[in-house]
Amino acid sequence: MRPTLLPLQVLLSIFAPTLRQRFEENAIWEKEYPEISRAISPNDRRECHQQFKDLKDPQLHWDLIGLTIDQRLIRLGYPVERINVTTEDGYILGLYRIPFSPKSPIVEGIVKKAVILYHGLMANGLSFLLQDGSRNLAMLLADSGFDVYIANARGNSYSEGHVNPDMTLDNWEYWDFSFHEVGIFDLPAIIETVTDITKQESMYYVGHSMGSTTLAVLLSERPEYNRRIATAFLLAPAIFLGHSWLYAQPFIKSVNYYQYTFNNFFAGRLEGEILPELLVGSVPATRCSIEEYACGICSNLFFRQFGYDGPQINYTKIGQFLEVYPVTSSSKAMLHFFQLIKTNKFCQYDDGFNEPRYSQRSPSCYNLENIFSPLLIFWGSNDSTVKPQDVAKTVSHIPKTALKENIKVDSKYFIHMDFVFAKDADILVYKRIVDVMLNATYG
Repeated sequence: MRPTLLPLQVLLSIFAPTLRQRFEENAIWEKEYPEISRAISPNDRRECHQQFKDLKDPQLHWDLIGLTIDQRLIRLGYPVERINVTTEDGYILGLYRIPFSPKSPIVEGIVKKAVILYHGLMANGLSFLLQDGSRNLAMLLADSGFDVYIANARGNSYSEGHVNPDMTLDNWEYWDFSFHEVGIFDLPAIIETVTDITKQESMYYVGHSMGSTTLAVLLSERPEYNRRIATAFLLAPAIFLGHSWLYAQPFIKSVNYYQYTFNNFFAGRLEGEILPELLVGSVPATRCSIEEYACGICSNLFFRQFGYDGPQINYTKIGQFLEVYPVTSSSKAMLHFFQLIKTNKFCQYDDGFNEPRYSQRSPSCYNLENIFSPLLIFWGSNDSTVKPQDVAKTVSHIPKTALKENIKVDSKYFIHMDFVFAKDADILVYKRIVDVMLNATYG
């Protein structure tokens, strides 16, 4: 479809019955789960300044900025191994292992159960290392006696390699993937690698946002892998997204009119790091770690992007958050999520030429009925990306025998990024995850 028709298509989308229906549905859900989005308040600003005054180790605060996953773990006193994982289609992924911790050393005869942690769209494995001390999920699991594997999706700075020397980052073909390929190729390769190392056929899995999407793709399309997942914990699962970003939907619902232009403009590669630089200035991670910026423009941008959760934000960590999100990914992955929002369905990528690939005019949808791994879903009532009503639709499509728990996080303002960033995520979310794993409640 011609991009010149885009303005007309956007205008028509504003008045489309489906969009009106989504706003009406949203209004009903908003009575119970009102979406709260606002700028930093004077009270929030005072709390921000107080957090900087209360920093226990100001030197550590600055030392952690700019560190990679392995450098950060070493600085915090944890062992780490980098493992290169090669996928069936030739991508080389960076998998980081925490085999033990100072609080849970290796003991002869004791086998540590493996856990895979998978991040969201335009993020990386640092997602699971943001909170202070050992309150982040990766180190908490290591302290609890688990063998932890932090995954990184193809295309981010930890997973840029390819067995074909011609498949460089400047090659358009390198970026021809969405979350579908991550689910079909990356996850199986990671699971097989973990099994090779640990000799364990099954393992635990924690996925945030797109990390949940990719697991749903794998278990739907390659159901034999259900037996390889002892229990999966889906944090803000981005599966059905029909009510996501409602006020941007006139543009999103016109995706078929501009997806080719969009891909051409970015040459398949979305360099997410550029956006904070445009908004904040050069070296945004460093700048947003300075009290003046963290308590002003940086926290305001965070709230505007993800929604308000002043009570749970650690303002001193906003700069470090920018090393996690947004980072480089494929433009096709973003477009695929736009398609999920447009259709309110969980289907494969629509490239406009579907019959040769799917033998039908529209792309094939993922069959969630194929899932039988035990699943626990966690969601936040103020999540503007994965809205409560969309979580409800996801829950309705997962077999009852697979869905073990559907948990609303007990925090009024809990937003999408709180699952990896909130001050009390260890109490509100991670405690239940660790308890289920330690007790092998579901497998």
